[in-house]
Amino acid sequence: MGVTNEPPRDPSTCPECEFRQDRHPTGRNGHVLLEHQRHLPARDIPAGHHWLVRPDGTAINIPGAELPADTRYRFPHRLVCPCGTPPSTPALKALWDHNSGLTAHFNRPAAESG
Repeated sequence: MGVTNEPPRDPSTCPECEFRQDRHPTGRNGHVLLEHQRHLPARDIPAGHHWLVRPDGTAINIPGAELPADTRYRFPHRLVCPCGTPPSTPALKALWDHNSGLTAHFNRPAAESG
């Protein structure tokens, strides 16, 4: 789900790629790093990684498999972090490719062949 109990950073950055992220409390003594200002339709995000942010800033994970396909949700940055493995879904892979092109301070992981 992308939840961590690490204290918030200021500004919120990914500990791997150092990109700015949106860190939100989860309401369960944890925080989640969501991709900065990005929303995707439910169909483009793997099950268990759909997040809504309440007006008070608390992020709520929406685990249901029967989500409306066109409803837009937030998603954890780690799904598109360029320091991680390329995702298999086209929309997330496009964001991973975009993020990978924004920095050169690390070696991109080799795409898994299959």
